[in-house]
Parts: sequence; structure tokens; C-alpha cells
Amino acid sequence: MVCSSPAHLRIVRTQGNTPGAVLFDANMPPPNPVAVSLGPLSPGQYVIHWSYIVAGPSWELVAELQVDGATRFRKYNTPANSIPTNTLSIILNVS
Repeated sequence: MVCSSPAHLRIVRTQGNTPGAVLFDANMPPPNPVAVSLGPLSPGQYVIHWSYIVAGPSWELVAELQVDGATRFRKYNTPANSIPTNTLSIILNVS
């Protein structure tokens, strides 16, 4: 994940009804690339949720999920996007 503005980022992984595991929760000055490993996951369904608060009105963010080095999800977000939200989630199915 990379954001072009100072920001606070929080990444949480949940599975089923268990409490979420906080993978990252920190303030970041720009440029601020963050790489977080999910580690080996048991088969099942997971929700990866990230939220960020940026320090200014001008920002852009790229969030990416890689599996074994291959990009499986990428989201580019700015205030001008059709979804200019600062919180997103993906459902990850591990078989």
C-alpha cells in the first residue's frame, strides 16, 4: 500500500466470528509504502479490511494484494474516484 499524503493506516484480518487480527496500525509520513504479510493462511474465508485517514484534501492511494508474488487485487483510489472512501474490504477465499 502506498499513499501520497501523510496518513494513518489500519489493516485488520478477520475470519468468521473471531476477533480481527490487527496487522498494521500506525501514522505514516509520505512517501509511505507499507508491505504487510498475511502469512500462511488455513483454508477458509477471510476479510481483509483497511482504513486510512489522510492529512490533506489531495491524496492518492494504491492498495495491492499479492499471492505467491502474483498480483490478485489492486485498487487505485483518490478523492475524485467513483468510490472516494477511506475504508475498503475484500473477501479472500483460501482453498
